[in-house]
Amino acid sequence: MSGGSTILENGKPAIDGLNGSVLNILGITNLTLNTWIFSATKSDSNERIFIADNGSGPYYGWSGSSTTAGSAGSGATAYYYANGSAIGDAQNDISTSMATQSVFTINADLSAMDRFLTLGFNTGLEMFKTIQDCIIYDTDQSSNRSGIETNINDFYSIY
Repeated sequence: MSGGSTILENGKPAIDGLNGSVLNILGITNLTLNTWIFSATKSDSNERIFIADNGSGPYYGWSGSSTTAGSAGSGATAYYYANGSAIGDAQNDISTSMATQSVFTINADLSAMDRFLTLGFNTGLEMFKTIQDCIIYDTDQSSNRSGIETNINDFYSIY
């Protein structure tokens, strides 16, 4: 809600990230080497972190239009997809891909996360501008990726 009105993206309700805000995802610990995160989300040119280990890292989906630094924390490797296609892992790659509403997918090793997950980061960087859906699998979804992304797109009419 913003000023008493529901925040919408493509006519569907969305959560709007506020500066320094995070959304804790309790009960999700001990993730695997092959975690998959699927979402309907949107960023902007500000620096944002999509998902983190309670603000201490590792962190993934670090968006920023002014830098090419890698977007995965703690030296980890992550693979990113936007609207069904692979994208680079540099911050400006993610920022460019997320400038409009996107089906955003991350495949990463989240086994090092020892705390609960957060959407966003608690040191002044916020979560992505809007998020409508976030599905987390701790099993290999490489053979299902396209179908899951298509289902999200069909519901939210993103691309």
